[in-house]
Amino acid sequence: MRHGIGIQLFGTTDDNLLCKYEGEWDRDQRSGEGICIFPDKSVYQGTLKKNIKDGYGKFQWPNGDLYEGNWKTERMDGGGKFTHSSGNVLTGVYKNNYYHKVISFSRLFVQSLGELGRRPIFEPILAKGGLGNN
Repeated sequence: MRHGIGIQLFGTTDDNLLCKYEGEWDRDQRSGEGICIFPDKSVYQGTLKKNIKDGYGKFQWPNGDLYEGNWKTERMDGGGKFTHSSGNVLTGVYKNNYYHKVISFSRLFVQSLGELGRRPIFEPILAKGGLGNN
């Protein structure tokens, strides 16, 4: 049983690391502070509870977009800051992976806030090139 601090490599081959976790374990579950590196090279660094993102953490997508803030059961939930790879920053409150309330924004977000509404932050906004890039 894994307990304490350690490293777990998931799905490795001779030439390829599919996923890596380095951090705290509690009764065989990723719990506490840790860092997860995913197959697409996205990275989560922060708090996990029972193998899921829950608490404060940072998630960076392969394209450079970054969310830093609160997570609840694998979803952006609570205060946070989304920084687009272009440099645009949107600080606010997120609820169940949805952008919920503006606290502050920069540059091009003025024109894109109207289309945000209550759609999930991941889909379809990020699929279209991220926040602030239409």
